[in-house]
Amino acid sequence: MCGLLCGAFALAGCGSSSAADSDASPGVDAAAGADAGPPDDGGGEQTCDSSSDCDDPTRSICSSAGLCVECTSDDHCDGEAPICDGSGACAACADHAECPSGVCERESGACADETAILYVDPTDGVSGSECEREEPCRTVATATSRLAAGRPYIHLRHGIYTEGGISFPDELDAILIGNGATIQHSSSDTPVLRREIDDEDGHGSWRIEAVTVEGGRHGVESIRSDLELADVTVRGAAETGVLVHPDTIRGVDADVRVVRARLTDSGGRGLHVEGNSRSGEPDESSFILSRSYVGGNEDTGVFVRHVSSARIDNNFIVDNSGDDRAGAIHTEDPVDDAEPFEIEFNTIADNTRIGEDVGVASVRCGIGGLAANNTVHGGRFVEDDGDGDPESPAQTEQVGGECDWMYSNVEGGVSGAGNLAEAPAFADPDAGDYRLTPESPEVGAADPEATLDIDFFGDPRPQGDRRDIGADELLP
Repeated sequence: MCGLLCGAFALAGCGSSSAADSDASPGVDAAAGADAGPPDDGGGEQTCDSSSDCDDPTRSICSSAGLCVECTSDDHCDGEAPICDGSGACAACADHAECPSGVCERESGACADETAILYVDPTDGVSGSECEREEPCRTVATATSRLAAGRPYIHLRHGIYTEGGISFPDELDAILIGNGATIQHSSSDTPVLRREIDDEDGHGSWRIEAVTVEGGRHGVESIRSDLELADVTVRGAAETGVLVHPDTIRGVDADVRVVRARLTDSGGRGLHVEGNSRSGEPDESSFILSRSYVGGNEDTGVFVRHVSSARIDNNFIVDNSGDDRAGAIHTEDPVDDAEPFEIEFNTIADNTRIGEDVGVASVRCGIGGLAANNTVHGGRFVEDDGDGDPESPAQTEQVGGECDWMYSNVEGGVSGAGNLAEAPAFADPDAGDYRLTPESPEVGAADPEATLDIDFFGDPRPQGDRRDIGADELLP
């Protein structure tokens, strides 16, 4: 089922420029020679025949359209506004592909200098090189060993990297930009990518973008460090797809943000996030999971404990099997003064709980919060007492615990304002397609006060007078 979903649910990558960027014309200065250009057109734009007609120093170039503008190509822009947009203004970069170096510094909007980047090429790279653009290194492991202050970026050329057990140094922050590359690790003894902060008083962060991680004991393991995953696929780990935990040193808070990710087919949990659990101390670890697909994992899809805040929205969480825990989402062990968790606009379907005692099949909220505008359907409990003959009871609870459910469609029903208990009318669930159809009772049935403005696919919400329940907003 997961394989079929991969075709139905293609995630947007981060390697394409926006329409505004692609429409920007190169522009050519008109020939100089006129004594004076045409006057202002009355709309605040000065018309021109040549750049000498443009008397505003901030718009000193005459475009091919006969207007005074700031730029007609990226060569006219620099600093934190290096991109000439379609209106003739210099703007911040928004995509790595816009920058000559291949790296956009998203926080500042500037294009990173090549001296700040380690370049890696699995085919044409040179073993033992310094990972410069003209002579990239061959492996990701070499690049991580070359990370330094002022050189935090690793830029992978598209291709397949057969390596694993890659450790990122604890004292240096890092950003891995995959450009659609795949890192494959055949060993189940070590994770594919790993970072650990060794010092109890230390703190760091790393970000992974646009890469597929396959195999390993865990796909990504992060210990006492902030972690961000964007446009990342993690599949086929022997144990956990993405594992975030404090290990034996407590008292270190970590923020985790996972967006537009695919976490599939692991031998254990798809995503395990565990914050600080030192007794008597506050925890400020936070967790966000948004616009992601979590499916086909042999244990709970999303497991969360010991964090102070969490938001799970716009996700498809399907076909996972919890080992004596809820199959889709399981939260437990709240910390003191934790904020209410938010679980909204998710499609949660066909998950299984396996264990000796009957329990919640799909979503268990061991930490209180709001669960609104979700689809929860098809969860089941499979009794396995170790006798080799698993049995599936006829009835089981889909949800349980401390969440307040509102405007959700939950099989079997749950108390709360606006909730439904109806068949969701998915497009083709047997083929792994959990999008809505026009006949679905979930169309236009979400909370009228909801404010989420896009769905899993990036389509605007609402398409009608009210938003739709679940991760998919039905298009007209």
